[in-house]
Amino acid sequence: MKRQKSVRETMVGSASVDNTAGTSAPLDDASFELRRNFHENVVVERDVPGQPHKGKVLVLVMAHADDHSGTGTAAKLIQEGYTGYLVRVANEDKSLVGHSVGEAVELIAEDTDNLGKAIGCKKTYHLGYSKHDMEDISIQELRARFIFLFRLLKVDTVITFDPWSHYEENPDHYWTARAIEAARWHSGMSKDYPEHFRAGIKPHGPKERYYFSRGPNLNHYNFTQFNRVVDIGSVIEKKINADIANKHWGLGSSRDPEDIRKRYMGGGRRRDIARRFGLEHAEFFNYMNGS
Repeated sequence: MKRQKSVRETMVGSASVDNTAGTSAPLDDASFELRRNFHENVVVERDVPGQPHKGKVLVLVMAHADDHSGTGTAAKLIQEGYTGYLVRVANEDKSLVGHSVGEAVELIAEDTDNLGKAIGCKKTYHLGYSKHDMEDISIQELRARFIFLFRLLKVDTVITFDPWSHYEENPDHYWTARAIEAARWHSGMSKDYPEHFRAGIKPHGPKERYYFSRGPNLNHYNFTQFNRVVDIGSVIEKKINADIANKHWGLGSSRDPEDIRKRYMGGGRRRDIARRFGLEHAEFFNYMNGS
C-alpha cells in the first residue's frame, strides 16, 4: 500500500527568487506556481489507514527542546505503526533567563520528556551537551553516539535538520545534522566500532531521512530545499500538545494553550503553502531514501 501521492508539475518559465526578509504577505498564485516549479516532482505524503509500518523504528532528533519542525510527521508515522524515539542533543543550560543553570536543565528535560509522550514516542534520550557550544564537540564523538543509538534501536527513519540547508544560523543545528548524516551512513558498516558487535549490537543504518529547514528556505518557500510535503492534519492536536508540553522553552512558555491552538488553526504562510497542496496542515522536508 502506498502512503504517498506524486504531484508532477510542468515548468512554466524561469523563476526569480524573492529574498525579501520578514514579509508576511500572502503568496499569490503566480508567485507560488513559479516557485513550486523548481521541483519537477513534489511528493505529497498522506495518511495511510491501519498500521502499515508496524515493526519499523524512527528517531526524531532535536538539537534543542523547541526544535519542533518534525513533531507532526513523527506523530503521523507513529500512528501508522512506527515505534518512535526522541533525542535531544543540548541540555539547555543557557536557556531560561532568571533561572539557575541547574533549574533550566531540569525543567526543560521534564518538558522534553512530556513532549515525546505527546507525540507517542516510547522513550526520550538526552545527550546533555552544552547549548551554543556544540562546535567544541568532536564531531566524531557526536557521530559515535548516534551510530550507537541507530544500531541499538535498529532505526529505519530519521527526522532532523537538513545537513545541506542554506542560511542556517545556529551552529548547534547544523553540527547536529552533519553528525547524524555521517552516523547513519557509517552505522551500517561492518568495521566501524567493532566493540559494538562483541556486545551483540549489529551494523544497522537508517535509510529514510526527513530533513527539515527553517529561515529563508521556508519563509519564502524555496522549493530547491524541499521535495516532500507531509499531511499532518490527522495529528495536528498531537503537534499542538507537543508545543503545550514545552512549558518553559518554546511556544508553551510564551502562550497559553488556547493561543497555541489558535496559532495553528489561523492563517500564516505555512498554512497557506499547505492549502495549495490541498492540505490544512503540513510539514516540509528534503526527503531521501537509500544509502
